Amino acid sequence: MQSKRRSIRRAPPRRATPAADRALVVRDDHGSNRAEVVAGSISGLSNGVWNWEDIEDYTVRAVQDTLTRRRTPTADITQPRMDVAVPAIEAMRYSPLKQQIAGLIATSMDRTRAADVHPSFIEMLKQLTEDEVAIIAALPAHGLVLPMLHINYVIERNRIVTAHRNVVAKVLAAVCSQKSSLPQYIDNLMRMNIVETPRDLAIDDDRRYRDLLDQDFVKRIVRAGSKSRKPEVERSLLGLTHYGDTFRRACLD
Repeated sequence: MQSKRRSIRRAPPRRATPAADRALVVRDDHGSNRAEVVAGSISGLSNGVWNWEDIEDYTVRAVQDTLTRRRTPTADITQPRMDVAVPAIEAMRYSPLKQQIAGLIATSMDRTRAADVHPSFIEMLKQLTEDEVAIIAALPAHGLVLPMLHINYVIERNRIVTAHRNVVAKVLAAVCSQKSSLPQYIDNLMRMNIVETPRDLAIDDDRRYRDLLDQDFVKRIVRAGSKSRKPEVERSLLGLTHYGDTFRRACLD
């Protein structure tokens, strides 16, 4: 007897869903397409990135203006250092600190000031906000200091909890658009060795610290203390390091 062959129809293989397709079906509680929102936000970054023509035009004008303002003689103008200019021009594509970057390039082109330029300065500019640059500009000359203090709560068993770090003078807060970020700004400037707090030193004039304690937000922190959580003021100082002073002269002057 001849057996009959049965034809078997195989189901077509399932097409793997691409990651982009899977992302498109993810919706939030309001039914909006999160992937489209993310894609639109990221694609908009290209509008803020300069091309070479933009960079060249701005850099030439800004460097020329800086050298003119500094009254740099034409005879002292030389080619910029490659280890400074190349990463600086690359950072110019996206950094909001274009004026300071151009200032650094101009310093490297001045024979009388080029020795002040360190290759790390461009990396510092890439890690600074506009507020932090304003703080650096507002600080007194190297060797002079401003009062700074920290407010701690001393609780039972002599445990200490920091209530607010890096309380600084109003003159520094006045130059910042995000004043609530001042403690973080100061920490970042210390991390980069642009500013320092000399240990075991303080200003003898109590009035300088009373001015800091007289700020409204500081009064609120102090009033929030209690018998079980006593506020304690730790006095400190804030000033430019030698490195920070050289950085300021090379990039901000």
